Amino acid sequence: MPQTRAKDKQGKSVKWQQRRHEIVDMSAKVFAERGYHATSTTELCEANGIGKGALYYYIGSKEQLLAAINDRVMDEVMLGADRVALAGGSPREQLTMLGEELLDVSRSPSPTSSCGESRLAPTWTALAQAPARAAIIEGWS
Repeated sequence: MPQTRAKDKQGKSVKWQQRRHEIVDMSAKVFAERGYHATSTTELCEANGIGKGALYYYIGSKEQLLAAINDRVMDEVMLGADRVALAGGSPREQLTMLGEELLDVSRSPSPTSSCGESRLAPTWTALAQAPARAAIIEGWS
């Protein structure tokens, strides 16, 4: 009987998803160290031990990589918001809980870090250096 492999909605294997996740994590660290604009696709490939074809296979483009990093952060933020909504309470209590959830996301240690580095620290830094940062900040003011 042939063995079937688990696949996601887009038909990608678990192994493919894991490798993509690793590439996003490492690339977030590279962006955090060098800056988004100062990082070339060649540098991303070297840091991940892959060729340009593999980078495009797993990610697509540098811009799509940044979007994947953003998605990672937003997934964590939205999980925290869901927990707050389920907890209930007054608007003030929920706002306080949401603030605590955001702080937890920003300072929770990385499972791969031996020095207690925030799991999303490189991601936050990469996003802060992103091209849309100025537009977002201007929109808030």
